[in-house]
Amino acid sequence: MSASLVGFQEGEQPDFPEPPVNDSVELFQNYPNPFTQTTSIEFSLPEDAEIEISLHDILGRKVDILHSGYTPAGLHTLEYDPGDLASGIYFYRLAYPGGVTSRRMTRLR
Repeated sequence: MSASLVGFQEGEQPDFPEPPVNDSVELFQNYPNPFTQTTSIEFSLPEDAEIEISLHDILGRKVDILHSGYTPAGLHTLEYDPGDLASGIYFYRLAYPGGVTSRRMTRLR
């Protein structure tokens, strides 16, 4: 299983102004959903933060960490390749200073 933020490298600073972001953290529905091979997860941060995006099974057990660490403010896209993850319903969870938000995704094999 692997995940990577698109367009952002560790320690890299953009050479262009950041687009305006909302006042709150947003976690968008993955696409495609259901998915078989890879899926994209978009999220938006109003300010730089240490975050974790994790994947949980239907019983709430953490099965993968998709991203963990410092993330600058703005809109981000995470490309997730589930590898040999079993078919089923999962929840992806964004934990940030001050809260947690989650959404449901379905994996088909």
